[in-house]
Amino acid sequence: MRIFYAISPLRALPFHMFFLLTTIFHLGRALETSFFSSFRSALQTMGRLLQENTRLEKGF
Repeated sequence: MRIFYAISPLRALPFHMFFLLTTIFHLGRALETSFFSSFRSALQTMGRLLQENTRLEKGF
């Protein structure tokens, strides 16, 4: 009976909740940073293309 009580899911629930919350938090941070870095690189590419376009229009 004591062994069953030690491995009962209700006693391990706080640990599982903590693990789940930290996993979700880290996944969210990773997704956020990857999204922002790809967004920034896309903006840089658009800026470069605009510079190239204006340079070609001016005939430099």
